[in-house]
This record gives sequence, C-alpha cells and structure tokens, in this order.
Amino acid sequence: MTILSSTSATVYFDNCLVGAVVKGDHPAQMPALFTLLHQHERGGISAVASTEVLGEIMALPEQYRGPHVDVWNQLQRLPAAPFTWIDESSTSTSAHSDPDYVTLTGILPDDMDRRHIFHAIKNRIQYFVTVDQHSILNRASRIESAFPIKCGTPAQVLTWIGVAGATSSG
Repeated sequence: MTILSSTSATVYFDNCLVGAVVKGDHPAQMPALFTLLHQHERGGISAVASTEVLGEIMALPEQYRGPHVDVWNQLQRLPAAPFTWIDESSTSTSAHSDPDYVTLTGILPDDMDRRHIFHAIKNRIQYFVTVDQHSILNRASRIESAFPIKCGTPAQVLTWIGVAGATSSG
C-alpha cells in the first residue's frame, strides 16, 4: 500500500480530531481543520489516519458513540481522495522494542499517543495534526528533535504547507 504522494504533503489526522468535531471543543481550529479536509478532497494533501480510531470510538460508552461514528463514516466517504487508513495491527509487541518506539516512550507517557506518532513516523508522514495540547503539542519540540515530523494544530499545519486560510493561532 502506498501512503505517500510524491507531489503533496502527507498529514496524519490524530484521533482526537474526531472528538473535537463532535464536541465542538476547539472552535478556533475548526475552520483550519475543514480547510485541511478540503485540501485532501481536492488532492492538495494526502490524509492519513489510523484504524485504531474506530477502536477508540467503540470503547466509548454506547450513549456517546453515535456522533463519533458519524464523523468516522464521513472521513471514510470523502470524495475524490479517500483517507488512507494505517492498520494498527502492526503495533504488536515487537513494535514496542523498535528503537523509534523506545525513543517515543521517553517522550510520550500515553501508549495510544505513542502508537499514533509511531505509525506516522514509520510511514514517513510529514505532519501530525492534532488539538491534543496536553499530551502531544506540549511535547512537539522533543518529538521533532528526535524524528523528521512536525506536530501542530490544524492552523499551524495549514501555515506550514502554505495554504491560505490558516487564520486561528496555534
């Protein structure tokens, strides 16, 4: 499976973006997030996410799942350029001994965050887009010092890839 496009930026969409859309808890980032999705639809970027997102949605209490599943389904049905889904089954126990995963263990305390960043790194993704200030963005400089990836908010990633519409601050 080819994840990367040779002509466009590759952007990994963190699982927390689904929750952000559902809850509306990052309104300043929503225009930039939707601009990134539009860029993907028109082929301006290659969007990548993890199949683990659905597992995380299914772990939610049943009464909260519906809107999350709706957003998941919308991502799967994007016209023109479907999302590429990285199969998380490759995060086996052997992955935990991978030097990159070991390095991430010293940076990110949460296993799920490590797994998402690990897959983005292993698949040579250029940008990791998230609104997770508590776990990932506050450690972005450490991640970026160790690996060839940039971690930022939707607005920051838009700025980095040179797309107009990055109006909110990161």
